Amino acid sequence: MSAANSGRKPQTVSTIAPVGKMEPPDYLNEAEQKHFRDLANILETENRASPSHVHIAALAAQRLQEIIDLTKELDGRHTYETVTERSREELHRLHPASKQRSEAMRHLQSLLADLGLTPVAAQRLLKEQREIEEAEKNPFAEFAI
Repeated sequence: MSAANSGRKPQTVSTIAPVGKMEPPDYLNEAEQKHFRDLANILETENRASPSHVHIAALAAQRLQEIIDLTKELDGRHTYETVTERSREELHRLHPASKQRSEAMRHLQSLLADLGLTPVAAQRLLKEQREIEEAEKNPFAEFAI
């Protein structure tokens, strides 16, 4: 059900997450603070920076740094070789850091979507904003089929 058909006043982004300065939390290290500032600058440019976004942006910054660290650890090697005890045959196994990095990438993508920083999320925000503007312009929108 869209905001226009819900029978209640639509909420705006500013009522949910008031616009304001985003400062990096103290628990972020130097590299994570840089990533945080980059994310905050993007949100600020779009007039969507909000103190209520601080912790999710901090988590995204931590995940981004984790991906960078794991990529360096892997150094292009996503598998490792081991030998079985019984047959003494060589086995190729997935490097544990590869799985960790993959999980961190999925989580980062989800966090970026929550912040509206993916193409699909941005389209959704634009659609919702257009619906709200249409509902405000048309007093009879709630009666539309």
